[in-house]
Amino acid sequence: MNIRPAISVLTVFVLGSQMTLAEDYPVLGSFKDLAVSLSSQSKTAESPDAVNAIQTETRKLIQLGTEILELYESKNPGCASQYAVFKQEIPSLESRSLTELHERYHDGVGLPAGPRHCYFGRSQVVHPAMNLVRFKKKLTPELRASVQQEFDEVIRHLEKIKRNLDTPPADFEITSLTEYKIPAGHAVKEGHTLPARRSPGSVFYKDNLYVAGGHFGEEAHDFFKDTFLAEFQAYDFKTKEWRDLPAKPSAGRFSSLIAHNDYLYSFGGFTGESPKNLTSFGTIDRFDLRPESNAWTTLELKLSKPRSQHSVVQFEDRVYIIGGWDSAVLGSGSPTAHEDAFHRNIEVFDLKTETFLDSDLELPSTGRRAFASLVWNNKIILAGGFGEKRGAFLKSVIQLDPATKTWSELPALPKKLIFPMIVSFWGNLYLVGGSGRESIETSYVLTPTSKEWMPTSIQTGDLVERTITQINDKEWLLFGGRFADDSLSPKIDIIKSTR
Repeated sequence: MNIRPAISVLTVFVLGSQMTLAEDYPVLGSFKDLAVSLSSQSKTAESPDAVNAIQTETRKLIQLGTEILELYESKNPGCASQYAVFKQEIPSLESRSLTELHERYHDGVGLPAGPRHCYFGRSQVVHPAMNLVRFKKKLTPELRASVQQEFDEVIRHLEKIKRNLDTPPADFEITSLTEYKIPAGHAVKEGHTLPARRSPGSVFYKDNLYVAGGHFGEEAHDFFKDTFLAEFQAYDFKTKEWRDLPAKPSAGRFSSLIAHNDYLYSFGGFTGESPKNLTSFGTIDRFDLRPESNAWTTLELKLSKPRSQHSVVQFEDRVYIIGGWDSAVLGSGSPTAHEDAFHRNIEVFDLKTETFLDSDLELPSTGRRAFASLVWNNKIILAGGFGEKRGAFLKSVIQLDPATKTWSELPALPKKLIFPMIVSFWGNLYLVGGSGRESIETSYVLTPTSKEWMPTSIQTGDLVERTITQINDKEWLLFGGRFADDSLSPKIDIIKSTR
């Protein structure tokens, strides 16, 4: 009688994915073949020679696992600092105890911090190393079962590793925070509840999110006087309550906020009487957060030119006011009005003295507006936006070194975007949204050593023109903005590091 052998779940997994692994990543296929063979041999090996042969082949498996580790690092550079220490210690793994292997190398206790998924790269070395330690003892049934479990574990991990190589996982998550919405009925204006608005100024300071101004027209270019806001509110993260503060001296959008020594500074902005009568302004407003004051003051000092859709970046005790344009120039009738409206000069404001410093800094190649800006690795990063030529969406990314006053280029964004939203975690940049002729549906990551932005597994959502504010090194807030149909959103999301 012919007896048909049972096929295990592991065997089905191996047969079903072997070709894909081997074709896409040959080292994964080689690793799987050897791990499957070792799992089978470990079931029956009894003699010292048989056990020694398995030990020799297991060391070869560790070598393949090290190659997988390096491949994983090339696609997931966030693991680099952790893997650098781990690779130095691989030669000594066989001499360590099972407890130490599990705690330090399996769980990562004592290794440099890294994303949780870095475990999968380590696992293809750690689990075989655990078996080398077990082989030093007599293979009892219980020990033999543990050996097979380790081999089977690394085989199961291969599909997850392949997915993470195809689409590197992100080091963050995006979560809606409905508790941060203002209560129903607390209307800033009829039909308008915070933060359902476009392009307000915002900053996080001493456990409070401050939000000033903005625009709530029913359409993206519904620029009438009564659609611009001067309202000023704060959300206390400790009490989880919004409170109204004295309104700004002037209503408008794109009035960037900076916090310093219990003062908030608002630089420039944009307002209008009608869609054909638009005005950028160059005023600097300062709000005194001290309880005895709690009031706005408009400084006598002004920007050298009216600016809107610009960026304001705080670097140490200085503020860099970058790019943007003067929308009023568009109505001049000049054939070059569009190009003339842009500002290439960069103004530097000293927060200690409340004066402008001499600055010959200018944007290279083209002015830009509606772009992203942030500080990364002691450089000021500018990304995307509109260029001087009409309809010119940008994908270029440039960085300014304030110490040397020099510019350099970084890898361009994956698509041409205006109002791109970029955050930084653990030395990496993440593109988490933006708008343009092409939609962006997934987030992207750029590391200090990357030659291009790589897609991650995090979806970006369908909101654009959102305001982005950093809370701390691990958290950013996204709020407001509009949907594709121009309706405003009261949604607040938190982008949080998962490390």
